[in-house]
Amino acid sequence: MKSVALYLLVFFIFAFAGEIVTWEKQYDGGYYDFGKKIISLNDGNFLVGAQRQNGNNEDRIWMMKFNADGDTIWTKYDGTVSDRTHFYIRDIATNDNSDIFVADMIAPVAGARGHAYRKDSAFNDIWSVTFPAFGMMASNTNSIECTPDSGCVVSWTEQMSFESSVDYIQKFDKDGNSEKYLYIPNFATDSILILSNDIEDIKLDNDVNLLAAGNVWGSNLEYNSEFRFSYLIKYDNNLDTLWNVLYEAEDYYFKEIEYTLDGCYLVVGGDFILKINTTGETIWCTTIPEANLKSVVNCLDSNYVVASYNNIYKLDQGGNILWTQDYGCYDLVATDDGGFLAVGIKNSNVWIYKMDENGDYSSIDPGQSGIIYNYSLHQNYPNPFNNTTTIPYKLNENSDVQINIYNAKGEIAFEISLGKQNKGDYNYQLNANELTAGIYYYSLLIDGKAVDNKKMLYLK
Repeated sequence: MKSVALYLLVFFIFAFAGEIVTWEKQYDGGYYDFGKKIISLNDGNFLVGAQRQNGNNEDRIWMMKFNADGDTIWTKYDGTVSDRTHFYIRDIATNDNSDIFVADMIAPVAGARGHAYRKDSAFNDIWSVTFPAFGMMASNTNSIECTPDSGCVVSWTEQMSFESSVDYIQKFDKDGNSEKYLYIPNFATDSILILSNDIEDIKLDNDVNLLAAGNVWGSNLEYNSEFRFSYLIKYDNNLDTLWNVLYEAEDYYFKEIEYTLDGCYLVVGGDFILKINTTGETIWCTTIPEANLKSVVNCLDSNYVVASYNNIYKLDQGGNILWTQDYGCYDLVATDDGGFLAVGIKNSNVWIYKMDENGDYSSIDPGQSGIIYNYSLHQNYPNPFNNTTTIPYKLNENSDVQINIYNAKGEIAFEISLGKQNKGDYNYQLNANELTAGIYYYSLLIDGKAVDNKKMLYLK
């Protein structure tokens, strides 16, 4: 096993006063590691929530606090190593005291549970809560947002059966006591069966109103057809509904919300960047084909930066693309000097890099101009599906490939070894005749390491 190592290179640019300092950093935990979330703290520092996979394929959460120059303040592991128990980070948030709020999932052999906790700025425990699940089914957290009273709001999912799940929004006070518990309407009717309803993100505005972005999979029983749509729901401070809007285009698939400097909202996901006002009316919508957008942030110049795993884009206030970079990230935040900090994966390490206002950064290895992803796993189609479905993926280098299929309890249903494959695009045809109907997850393994996973629904 490799020893834990830290690589850091800072490039100071002295040519002109006020020019932005850029740097790059990699954290090597010895196996397959990647940064998933990054936030700015009110003490002027930054926090990264990362995932570490050890040699037994047991995932742990790895937290890293560092300053604006990239100097490490501390790193902490969360999740005790035990046989076949996994800890998956979902979201992180902070309050005015720089306390740390985390939403995650703990997955033993069976019966995964969503989990949320609050720690102080040194990562000492304050409180934690585990979310229930029906019978032997699973629960999971999706997003966490801090409230002005040092409490928080959490969105989480409960698996009701192998064929359906429901979502909740729950509000907690500063001591972790539940204040309100809200069941999200699942839009079901006598002829509409809702199979999956996932809230991907929640965001508070300056008036402490809450906007939730979600995605629904369902089946029309009358016409024997499947469908997918996305939605936005706005709640007041008491979690009473103010309005909701449905978006029927399948290419939306909302992932993240940002409250803008001019008092509106940006919502990204799939191929779309959507700007809406506080009453849900669309101001503009920009489409980037096959972008698979994941993250969005305000710029100091009132423009916006959005990111996918493979690209970063800057947009002006009207939604027009100003520039594109050919590397991506899992998440990013703006910095006080007009630049950006981003997290992702490089060389199987947690990758943190500081960009200037044009998205440029200085690389540790001049021969590597950007992020190294040797894979890209896409959503299966059709989804939901009957009997067969296609799982698309892309390899950017020659790799040993395996696809694993898991049921809702996290148990392996299939292990599909595809052997050594050359660089290129692939479509694996999955035949699910031997499976029972329900929700499943598929995972792509590259050279023996699980690198990404997605959810699919088998109707049979």
